[in-house]
Amino acid sequence: MGSNRESSTAARIRRVARPIRRYELGFDPKVLTESPRAVRGLMAGSAAERAGLRNGDEITRPVGQDDLQGRQEGILTLQVQRSGQPLTIAYLPRGETVNAWQWERVPGRKQGCQR
Repeated sequence: MGSNRESSTAARIRRVARPIRRYELGFDPKVLTESPRAVRGLMAGSAAERAGLRNGDEITRPVGQDDLQGRQEGILTLQVQRSGQPLTIAYLPRGETVNAWQWERVPGRKQGCQR
């Protein structure tokens, strides 16, 4: 049996399933930890491939992903070198749609602690 505090919290929030698109680089993520960062394992049909990324492209700048993974509409911009030429490739690093559990506030419920 839960306490009154647990009951009042449960009344203000609920767990819901929401469709989201998985974070997907479109190539082997180990590449980002290596030196040099040469793209390999490019996934056919991925957003990375459609944006123009190719196996063998060298990623020339570090790629921050922490913030990007949580933003469904976040664009990944890669600075790469191909055949000695610098290129900028930008794409939405998302793959298949899956259901994810999230917490949401119940509309119309008073927020804050009640005692």
